[in-house]
Amino acid sequence: MPTGHRPRHLLWVHAWDECTAAEETLRALDDLIRSGKVPAVGVSNTPAWVIARSQAIVELRGWSAYCGLQIE
Repeated sequence: MPTGHRPRHLLWVHAWDECTAAEETLRALDDLIRSGKVPAVGVSNTPAWVIARSQAIVELRGWSAYCGLQIE
């Protein structure tokens, strides 16, 4: 590993839960990051409009945003 680089671990949300309010999921993810239980969160297998809406919500609320995105 190059000097000065650290491994970056992510908690991946692999499928969006359509039955749970986005705000509830995003707040829970933010709580995990703020508590230090996970360093960052990424998302995959989620429609682009859901990701865009999620990013808007976290920006408005001051919560942690996704730092990783996996697409097909």
